[in-house]
Parts: sequence; C-alpha cells; structure tokens
Amino acid sequence: MLAKQVWRFHTNPNSLITQVFKARYYPSSDLFQAPMGSSPSYAWRSIHQSIWVLSKGCCWRVGNGHNINIWKDKWLPNQNGLKVIIPNTNNPNIVMVKDLIIDNPPSWNKSIIEDTFLPIDGLQILQLPITHKEQSDSIMWTVSENGDYSVKTGYQAIQLLKNSQGQGPSNHDLMEKVWKIIWRFDTIPRYKVLVWRILNKALPVRDELHKRGIPCSLLCPRCESRIETINHLFLKCDKSRKEWFGSQLGINFHNTDTSYLNDWLIDFLLKNDKDTVISMIALLYSIWHARNQKVFEDKEVPDRVVIQRAHNSVSSFKEAKISDTATDSACNFNGAKSSDLATDILIDLAPHISTAHATSSSLHKSKPMHGTSSFAQNKRIQNSAGPPHQLHPINVNRNSTKDKWVRPEQDLIKLNSDANLSVPDLWGIGVIARNDEGLVMAAGTWSRPGFFCATTAEAWGVF
Repeated sequence: MLAKQVWRFHTNPNSLITQVFKARYYPSSDLFQAPMGSSPSYAWRSIHQSIWVLSKGCCWRVGNGHNINIWKDKWLPNQNGLKVIIPNTNNPNIVMVKDLIIDNPPSWNKSIIEDTFLPIDGLQILQLPITHKEQSDSIMWTVSENGDYSVKTGYQAIQLLKNSQGQGPSNHDLMEKVWKIIWRFDTIPRYKVLVWRILNKALPVRDELHKRGIPCSLLCPRCESRIETINHLFLKCDKSRKEWFGSQLGINFHNTDTSYLNDWLIDFLLKNDKDTVISMIALLYSIWHARNQKVFEDKEVPDRVVIQRAHNSVSSFKEAKISDTATDSACNFNGAKSSDLATDILIDLAPHISTAHATSSSLHKSKPMHGTSSFAQNKRIQNSAGPPHQLHPINVNRNSTKDKWVRPEQDLIKLNSDANLSVPDLWGIGVIARNDEGLVMAAGTWSRPGFFCATTAEAWGVF
C-alpha cells in the first residue's frame, strides 16, 4: 500500500502532498534516489522503505528520449534488468536515447543501433514504439499490462524478486504439501520430474545458460521475440499461450496478470482435481518437448500437435495401467503373478535326434526377444511312452530370483519363451532354443492378438 503512495508521488508531481515531501526530503534529486534524510517523519520513513519496490519494476517509456540515459537508466521493458547488456562505448555522440532517434518521421536510427549494440539489445530497442517526437519520456510499471502500478502487481513483483534470489516460496509447510501432491500422482515419472525442475529453477532455458557463462542466443527459440526464461517459455510465449487456450484446459493467459510460473503452478496444484492437474503437467511437458525439438532438431512443431501429444500421452498411460491391472488379475497361477515364473522347456535329443531337428526347424530363424520370462512350465520330450512329439510336464519352476540362464543337461535343447502385452490386445511373443553348450539352435518372434493372459501367449509361442 505504501508503494502505491510512492507511485502517486511520481505520477502526480504537482499535487500538494508531493510538493511538500519533495521540498522536505529530496529537493534536488529524483524520487527513486531520495535519501532518508535527517530526522525523518514516521510517514516518510515508511514511504522510503517502499521505494525499492518501484525502483525494481519501473522503467522509462520512450517519448522524445531527452531524459533517458542509454547506459545508466532502465528503459528496455522486455530485457532482464531493464537495461542494455553491452557496456558503455564511451562514444560522446551516443549518450541519451534521443541520439538514437531520427526525425521526419520519428523512427529509430537502425544503422547506429546495429553498429553500437548487441543483436539482443538492438532487437529490443527496435521493437519499442515511437509515436510523437514532442511527447516527453515517462515512467511505467513493467509488471502490469497497462503500465500502471497496483497493489496486486506490486505483490507479484515482490514474490518474483524473492524467487529470483533463490528464496523460493516462503511457506515451508505449503511446499511440503505441494511436493506430496506431486510425488503421489500416478502418472508418467518424467512429468513429475519436470515440475520439480521448474519449481527449483533447474531447467536449462537460455537465460539460465547465459547466467552460467554458456554462450548462446538469448531469444526464445519458439517465438524469437523475447528472452527465453522459464516464465516466458510457459506463460508469455505467444505459441505457448495459444496451446494453453486451445487445449482442453482452455486457460487464457492473455486475460490474467500471471507473471510468475511458480506461483501459478502451486496455486493450480492445490485447487484442482488430480485429472486436471495431470492434463496440465502433460501440456507443460509437451511444450518443453516442442521447444527442445526446435533447439536440437530445428523442427517446428504445430500447436495442434503439441496439444494432441499431451492428450495422447495421458490417455495411453491410463490405458496401459488398466491393461496391466487386467493382466495381473488374469494371470495369477497358484497365487503367484505371471512375472514370478519362468518358461523352460527341455527337448531330449537322444535317441531321437531327428525329432529334435524337426522341432528346431519349425521355428522361424530371427532375432530372439530378450527379457525375463513372465510365465513358465518345464516340460520334456520323453522317449519312453507315447508318440515322440508328446510333451510331459515335469514341474513348475517358481524361483523368481533366478536371473541367469542355466544350461540344460547333455543332449537336451532348452526352449525359453516370453510374452509381453506391448499395446492393448497385441502380444509380443518370443521363443529361443539353445543346446547344452549354450548355442542358439533356432529362435522366433511374433506379434499376435487375442490371448487372455501371458500363459496362453507363451504356450502358443512354444507349441
């Protein structure tokens, strides 16, 4: 509230109260450089302690450029720090902003700007509008859309400054609650990791890379019009705003005063149901993925694709969870899940070598599937009774800790089979046959629909 009074002092210099305070405390200086003074009143002490808020978020709005020092003043609203990045060139002909403006009609002197400033500074300068050469320079509040200070945007600026200094959200209990919500979500793990990285300012956006001394362009790779910060990438970028609004969430950031992603993200996590939050996080990841494709592959991802990817990933994860639950329920064998068992089939080579060869040749030679078998039975082709191809079960191996292939006895071939539900109603099946020396005799892989559980799929692969 006191910062609001400072704003009134600055925007109404002719008011009686402003003239009284100026004559008493800063008669020969600007309000933002005003000292505390000797024997200040309680009112001035309180107001003086609020000046820093506006000094952090205010910058000049260019008019005729007579009052703005190029190198010392803040006058680039879309630049980090609000100042030019390049140091003073000590050129006596380029000191004030008016030195960069040409007349008839008023416009920027593009050749001088390109010769004097870095490309990032030059782009920011050339984007500033110049309306009338006679219009004087004025101060604006960069946190709001219309340039006017309000108590609400002042609070947002204070929170933004706290987080930029590494303090993060001050309420430890609140953050504990947020972390519990995030890690308990039953969703794709990389989504939860992305949220963690955002809240801890651990994403390698270009602004963060530049702060760490890594040379790179500072512009957002998606819109190429602003410096890429975490807040810009997810909240301010025109492409991201279209994707937020076009998604099923329908969030319109054009009509909000949201400036800091962390505050908005925490508020969203605490106020919305699980499915809505998961959809939001999925879109965050899809935006980040699209950004990386542009940076590393120079590939433009359409807005509709970004939105569809987020929707599809959530739907696919839900379907996979449902399929896994159904498979686990259907494939219980004597109280054990299918993954607790392993498939081993032994074929006796002696004295029916021709039978074994026939069995091996019936398998298609191809690259074997690797992985732990999910369901199993041990069987042996016997020579004693019945036809030579008849299989007689020996026992079921329930040793879930066995992860190393064991060679069969001499003159035996061991068949290992495995089945995996790769997509709904489509099983990947693999069988490999090895002799007592560990040599692969034959192998086969198939994709087949229609099996109720892993046991049936593996049995099909063997027989």
